[in-house]
Amino acid sequence: MSKTNYLMTSLLLLLFYYIITEESEIDISNDTRYLKSQKVTQTYQGKNIQAYMYDLTVSERGQEFRTCQDLKKNKIYISTSKIDGNGRTYSIIYFVDLHNHSFHIIHSFINGTHTMLRNIYCSSGILIITLTDNKSVYVINHKNNDTFNVEVGKVVDVLFSENYYKDVAILAAGNRINQSTYILYVLDMSKHRWLMISEDVIMAHW
Repeated sequence: MSKTNYLMTSLLLLLFYYIITEESEIDISNDTRYLKSQKVTQTYQGKNIQAYMYDLTVSERGQEFRTCQDLKKNKIYISTSKIDGNGRTYSIIYFVDLHNHSFHIIHSFINGTHTMLRNIYCSSGILIITLTDNKSVYVINHKNNDTFNVEVGKVVDVLFSENYYKDVAILAAGNRINQSTYILYVLDMSKHRWLMISEDVIMAHW
């Protein structure tokens, strides 16, 4: 009898803090105090269905909810953000490992202003995070287990190569107003930097 795996999540409330620095090692937690799971098996039309249910006790009532699926590494990233009554932003990032159906907290950002996660991009174990009202780009690499952020300007697009996982580029708006061209950067993960390739790019692809 074949088995189909479904992942179901529900979000509950609890604030969990982790301050991200410019360069730091990834802090990954699957502490059951924050991530409670339950496996349920049911039969439907002659098939066994295994449902993995997770109560994420850190992200209920988030104002932003985004997902990104890394098809090459069989992972799903989830980000949530909310602003409290004092104007502080709490943004949580998780990843789901579909190999073993585990849920993990990666990072929590604490910002003094109304800066929230703008978008997340992922491929081949690399996660890129952009923020609203912030020119910094955060990069997390699972292979090297590290992270860094660099200010490049508002990100317009992120480009992952289909042929080589280390080939990552971004198009950024920079500081110019009413521009029709963008700045092209290529990721140098080994030195924690984005290399500027051109300041006059209309579009780009690998």
